Amino acid sequence: MTTGTGVIGFGFMGRTHAAAFESARRAGYDCELRGIADAHDPSLAPDSATMPSRGISPANSGSPPAINPTASNGNLIPAASGSDFESVRRYADAAALLADPTIDIVSICTPTDTHVDLAIKALAAGKHVIVEKPVALDLASIERLADAAEQSGKVCLPAMCMRWWPGWSWLRDHIFSRTFGSVKAARFERLGPVPGWSSFYRNASRSGSALFDLHVHDADFVRWCFGEPAAVTSVGERTHLSTFYHYGNGPAHVVAEGGWLAEAGVPFTMRYRVEFERAVVEFDLAADPTIRVAQGGSLSPVEFPPETAYELQVRHALDLVLGRKRPLATVRDALKTTTLLHAELKSLGSRSRVTL
Repeated sequence: MTTGTGVIGFGFMGRTHAAAFESARRAGYDCELRGIADAHDPSLAPDSATMPSRGISPANSGSPPAINPTASNGNLIPAASGSDFESVRRYADAAALLADPTIDIVSICTPTDTHVDLAIKALAAGKHVIVEKPVALDLASIERLADAAEQSGKVCLPAMCMRWWPGWSWLRDHIFSRTFGSVKAARFERLGPVPGWSSFYRNASRSGSALFDLHVHDADFVRWCFGEPAAVTSVGERTHLSTFYHYGNGPAHVVAEGGWLAEAGVPFTMRYRVEFERAVVEFDLAADPTIRVAQGGSLSPVEFPPETAYELQVRHALDLVLGRKRPLATVRDALKTTTLLHAELKSLGSRSRVTL
């Protein structure tokens, strides 16, 4: 039976999720995008309506394009730009979309402070859910969603996209397999201009600033690779920080830098360098190839399939709905990562090491 999909919030990430669903369909998944809800789209009537034939796509919508990890130059380029979604039904509010019995799974791509309530309503309506990161800024809200998800028996997947990102999931696999021995040191870097497509990001009380919106990716990835740190030391401020993760039984040096830079023209940077006992692995989004392994005096590139993390993430969610896989991330994972971010925030405020 065809899995009906829907997207709530049709901005940057909403269009990326819609394109990822369409990509899954083209790849052979029996799914169909059946609804898009966006309360701020002036073209929508109060009730559901067919989307006007105006060629809306991630490429020409006026919203920023998605990051394509296969781009050799590391620029932001449109994801699945061949999709125009012209035939997809449109809704002026989420409630109307959630009432559609033909929709089985929804992506929630609205501002952070609306995620939890919308996700709980979707679960109560019998829908499976993908909820964008950060799930919420406060721990109590995420706990509430985790409880609701577990009680519903439905899929509720937090969009921790680095767990699917080509070159990052590969790194985690090699850490666990000890292909190159144990990790001695790891450094992650994620820097770019403040997102310019919405004033939401400049409101730290809603977005959590770069700490919660950008650095969250590396904090989650550090946890996923190395487990819970014993303590953290963070320096800087919410908009630009570096965190040292202290492990009693793990790598001696793990650090992640993340932040929004003042100049809009600065290109987005996403890198890691991981030193193993018998190799050094480097990833640079702007390099070609993006990942290289230094071992035995030689430097070797690593090639990956063309799918983006967003496409792989959506396909994982569809597999979960069909019972084909176990979840790569849960709301409880999001709760633990947010707990870690709160420790980092406390360290920033106290200018001291914080024990978890």
